[in-house]
Amino acid sequence: MLYRMVNTQAAPQEREQALPLLGLQPFAETALRRSRAQFVAACPFFFLVGGSQLVRPEGPRATATIDKLGARFTPERSAAPTTILAVRKVRETFPSMITLGRTDNNDLVLHDVSVSKFHAFFRMRGGQLEVAEGGSRNGTWVGTRRVDARSPGRAVKNLDTLRFGLVEFTLLDAGACWDRLRPEAR
Repeated sequence: MLYRMVNTQAAPQEREQALPLLGLQPFAETALRRSRAQFVAACPFFFLVGGSQLVRPEGPRATATIDKLGARFTPERSAAPTTILAVRKVRETFPSMITLGRTDNNDLVLHDVSVSKFHAFFRMRGGQLEVAEGGSRNGTWVGTRRVDARSPGRAVKNLDTLRFGLVEFTLLDAGACWDRLRPEAR
């Protein structure tokens, strides 16, 4: 699993004590223990950082459509601890793209009923990160604009808001991610 949750609003000492209990990925621990410059050097990739509560599916099943879920961002979804995903390649399949979906064979795994098994993917094109729709049921969004499944993808940049089904994130470069995890350092 490539995401773990950390309460970024907790006091620094509480966050540090919670690290072993949460089993956070090395990049999160690195952000809490190192300087900004050290973190950027150690983690030279983008992150998806969000506050949406994931709603795990009960066993294998088709993706729930937003209209059947009563698709609104509910307080229950937005009251969750922060979810942090490193946008990086970890699987050997599809070497030219970073896949995102509900199943464990994706590079970025989001166990949520509104996320398709293969929902979207990231790739670098001309030195620019872009996100493309993978044929999902509930869509991929950059800001308020839906990414067309027939398009080659949409360029994304630091601080863009991305949504996959009902799960919303902010795209952050390594420096901005460190800033978000270390509010006392601002």
